[in-house]
Amino acid sequence: MAASNRKDSMISTTYILDGVTSDDDVLDLRLKVSSYDAKVGGVSFERQEGGRALMIVKHKDDVVLDTDNIRALVASAGDFTLDGPVENKA
Repeated sequence: MAASNRKDSMISTTYILDGVTSDDDVLDLRLKVSSYDAKVGGVSFERQEGGRALMIVKHKDDVVLDTDNIRALVASAGDFTLDGPVENKA
């Protein structure tokens, strides 16, 4: 069988979270959302004022993240609310 020349491209999907007030919150969220799927390459956060944060989920370009599943994972991590996704970037 011939090897494929196609490389899996990674993109990111960004969500807005409310209720993120500490580094422990970020750690809890990262652990929960990273468990979404083996095709998720990583989760990072940009904390903002007032308990708001951007959550950036890296994943393969052929993966469509299910916002309801992401919302359930976020809720299981604590008292957070999720808006989004707000954008996808290559």
